[in-house]
Amino acid sequence: MTPTATGTSTITIALAPAVYSPPQSQQATVVGTSTAIDLAALTPTRWIGQGATLAVPLTVEALDLGVPQVSVAVNFAVTKGTASLSASSATTNSSGFATVNAQITNQSADVQVSACVAQNNSPCQTFTMFSTPPSLWTLETVSGSSQVVPAGQAFQPLVMRVTDGSSVSNPVMGVNVAFQTTLARVPENGMPVILGSSEAQVTSAQDGLASITPSAGSVGPCDVFIAVSAGSSSAQLQMETAAAIVVAQSTNNGGKAGSDWPGLRFSWPAGSQAATSPGAPGLLFAVPEVVSLDDSATGLGPCSGTCPDTSSMDSSVGVDGTAAAGKAVPQTCESAPESAPELPKVDGQAVPTAPAEPSIKAIDPSCR
Repeated sequence: MTPTATGTSTITIALAPAVYSPPQSQQATVVGTSTAIDLAALTPTRWIGQGATLAVPLTVEALDLGVPQVSVAVNFAVTKGTASLSASSATTNSSGFATVNAQITNQSADVQVSACVAQNNSPCQTFTMFSTPPSLWTLETVSGSSQVVPAGQAFQPLVMRVTDGSSVSNPVMGVNVAFQTTLARVPENGMPVILGSSEAQVTSAQDGLASITPSAGSVGPCDVFIAVSAGSSSAQLQMETAAAIVVAQSTNNGGKAGSDWPGLRFSWPAGSQAATSPGAPGLLFAVPEVVSLDDSATGLGPCSGTCPDTSSMDSSVGVDGTAAAGKAVPQTCESAPESAPELPKVDGQAVPTAPAEPSIKAIDPSCR
């Protein structure tokens, strides 16, 4: 809250007054003072990995009763430790902010920088940058540590955070985080097959975050093992690119001759109503593509009524409709059709009758 008047004010805080009787409450005293201008430091405290070399932005905001002030000169100076500033002063912009960078090289000790409103160097704020040794670095998983995606699809970023290991987990910036990625296929029984590996170094940001986007490249389904390390802290993570599950769906040929099913051909007897009548059955016969229903070369047509001797034939048929191991494929034998009745004639002309419903011819069991 921001006081609206100078002097001492009493603030009362009540917890769910409609629930408790009497209401649970606490009081606090706030003293408001008036100044021509005030200064606020954004992120005044930082934790930096020991040995880091980086530029740290230092930003202040000039305010007058909470209202940002424009064109206010602010002086910056190093008061402790070793660092170089990008400028000794800066002027607030239209939003009331002024920024300089503190360049730190191979940090080995804490650094402090002061920021004060110019001329009188008052009011002031102090920035502190703590040097954090590798023995305190602690890795935490933020997101993306357990993923299973279809092969060829991208992973989500893997995000890790480096902290100082304290109870409040202060973020540490400037730490080199190593991501070692290994791609492998792991059989149920046997040794893993290594498909490839890579390594990436990422420097933790001001919030302690370091991230990569894992990738399995074009190796297909595999396991992705990622070892993350920072100082003496490490983490082992595993992800997976899985083969896509394809649901097979049959093709509805709509009662038309031909099909997209490999190795099969759908046939109907010549002159049959199956190909023209929408009410007829969609499939009458399904035979391998290499087998004909009317083999005139052998004299064993669909109307022969006789069957070849299949005692010496191997009835197994390959996926493509050819005989297994080069053996003959048995043909389908059917009983001879009945003779079609003659149409009645009137004055020498045939009178058409309703077409007969299609029927499936009987198969001689001895041919199976």
